[in-house]
Amino acid sequence: MLKRDFGILFLAACAVFLSIQNEGPFTFEKAWYHHFSSSEVKIADSSTYADLPPPVSADLNGDGKPEILTATPGGILLVLAPRRHGDGFAPALVLSELNLGTLLDFPEESVSIKALISGYIAPRPSDLVHSLRKQVVVVVTAAGHVLVLDHNLKLMWKQSLQDHMPDDGELKEVAIIITEHAATKNDRGLIVIGARAEPNTLADDIEEDDLFDEEILAEKLKRLHEHGRSRSDELDEVGGDGGASGRHFSYFAYSGDAGVLRWKHEALDFHRDLAGLQESTVTTQHSLHAAAQLQEGVHYGEASCRDFREAVLASLPHSWHTERDTGLHLAHFHRHRAHRGAQREQISTLGIQRQQVNKQPNLNSLNGPPVPAGTFKNQQRPSHYAPPNVIVAHMEEGIEAVHLFSGRTVCRLFLDPYALHVDLNGDGIPDHVHAVGGDAMYLAEEAALEDADLMHAHHRLRFCAAVVTSGIPPKQPLFNGTICRPVRFGLERARKLGYIEVTPPISLPVPGRGGHYRQQILRQKSIAVFLTSRGDLTAYSSNGDLLWQEVTSAYWKTDAFISASDVTADGDDATSNSDAADQENEEEEEHYLEAQPTLKAMALRRHAVPSVILAAGDDMASIISEHGNEMASFDLPERPTQPLTAVDFNIDSYTDIVMIGRDGLYGWAQVRRPGAVPFSALVGVLIVIMLTVFVMQQGFMQPEGRKAKGRSTDRVD
Repeated sequence: MLKRDFGILFLAACAVFLSIQNEGPFTFEKAWYHHFSSSEVKIADSSTYADLPPPVSADLNGDGKPEILTATPGGILLVLAPRRHGDGFAPALVLSELNLGTLLDFPEESVSIKALISGYIAPRPSDLVHSLRKQVVVVVTAAGHVLVLDHNLKLMWKQSLQDHMPDDGELKEVAIIITEHAATKNDRGLIVIGARAEPNTLADDIEEDDLFDEEILAEKLKRLHEHGRSRSDELDEVGGDGGASGRHFSYFAYSGDAGVLRWKHEALDFHRDLAGLQESTVTTQHSLHAAAQLQEGVHYGEASCRDFREAVLASLPHSWHTERDTGLHLAHFHRHRAHRGAQREQISTLGIQRQQVNKQPNLNSLNGPPVPAGTFKNQQRPSHYAPPNVIVAHMEEGIEAVHLFSGRTVCRLFLDPYALHVDLNGDGIPDHVHAVGGDAMYLAEEAALEDADLMHAHHRLRFCAAVVTSGIPPKQPLFNGTICRPVRFGLERARKLGYIEVTPPISLPVPGRGGHYRQQILRQKSIAVFLTSRGDLTAYSSNGDLLWQEVTSAYWKTDAFISASDVTADGDDATSNSDAADQENEEEEEHYLEAQPTLKAMALRRHAVPSVILAAGDDMASIISEHGNEMASFDLPERPTQPLTAVDFNIDSYTDIVMIGRDGLYGWAQVRRPGAVPFSALVGVLIVIMLTVFVMQQGFMQPEGRKAKGRSTDRVD
């Protein structure tokens, strides 16, 4: 074999080997379903379906078999055994069923479940001798009841939050976290409930009044925050405690095994008169900063989030649009190390800090427990792992971090509840992404009167636009652009478009030039993705460049109605003939069914970095890559009543998808194809064989080599 031929074949084999290094395509195939029975659906209200907690995938008893834990609109807790993927949906097996009304002494009434989660309260064993860990299930109802169940759905203990709620109040935001870290030595784990309650009178006024009345009420509550507790008359007008407790997010920590209250964080415990504090401790040049603090209601023990900037950036992105976006997670907060210039500036204020040292809580415990004698502090916090010391809450008012073992406020950052807050360009400063929809007919009529083109910049900022700002508070504009297809509007075209809705925007981290993501918090860039009701999916880079804009099948109707006769499940034999006759005589009532589109950054593997986009509308769902290519799609059997949930329900390390509709639950399993991985192994073996044959033919393996031919002038002895 010539060297030229070998070189050509060798380069071709290497090119083939490098080009087939992928896992192959994937699809989402139908796996299982569960239809709600008439006993599981007692309330035919569309808001009940939207308020259901998302299903939870867990191995409750530790036998290695997955279970799906879900709640029904009638207040029944179900444990389902999911099926494998096949040609169609297979009915899931109901392993266990529990009516929460029986545990609360009113079995005939339906219970509204606000939050549902499972987790471990026992620490992970250090050896293999111990038995497998069992999970516990925590349920919180709208009335403020906390129920903790074991892996067999047997009641362990229950508590009530009604004493800490306003009269006739109802929980609006609820989040639960279960951790194996105990507050005291003899406890087994810790269960923390974060909730915000509102009086029913205040909630009814917000729901029934129009937008103008809602803005007036919000301004009134804001004034009450500014004046503290001094104006008791106005507090009574908005429902008792008003801004002191009605709008505050409270925390309650219980021991995992017995349900003993270890600590609590309420508004009345931490509220203070900020006006009096300003008069005594704040100088004249700081009055503007103090006024901003008065508007937001600072609490005892609250430190500036500027001291924990890296930890706060690690808690992003933050996006709150509905109560289901409220959540808790554990994190490790440590103070930011200031540079020398900042340290010199702090010398002048050192005397004031020493005077306030007795008033401020001790935050040294944020770095973990006390270090034993004879050891270094760095040994307690290795670089690759840091034990959690705070609970980070994502709520309507923003981000709040409370100490895990005491409940005192460590840091609180107020953010706009209807925007995406993330560091897009990786400069260490949070950015704020807003998505704006609009009515095309209104703008078309206005443009016809003004005789102007709607595609000018000042119109695009008012209709179907993305506006991104930066900074805390957001004062620096970053970029803006349209998120709809570039069409020229007219009156006829606008009538067909109607009102265009937008989903909450998301951010998707992008890998670097080498194809790897940055492990550090800073310098990690992301793209902003937007979805409209017409199915327009748009992506902008961190610099404001339009990366791509695709038309997907993830569209939804903005004026969909469903009749009351369609609420009940098909085949309900419990309805009597007299009731059917009455329904025929009465006029058919219609209920508004709000659309629940989905736009999420999803990871294809469990505990991996999100790398694809999940977009779903009324009829279809699509998986889109970061470059705008559709990787997979599947049809939806019915209209979702809440956004799709990405979980791993078959414990194969691949992310699956679960949907909740009016009829029940549906699951799609992610199925991987072999791809070219086996073929790449054969090509690699072929490359090794080619190298071996070439070396043997060239004689490189012989130590002496070929004997050289002698010359005629050489002397022969």
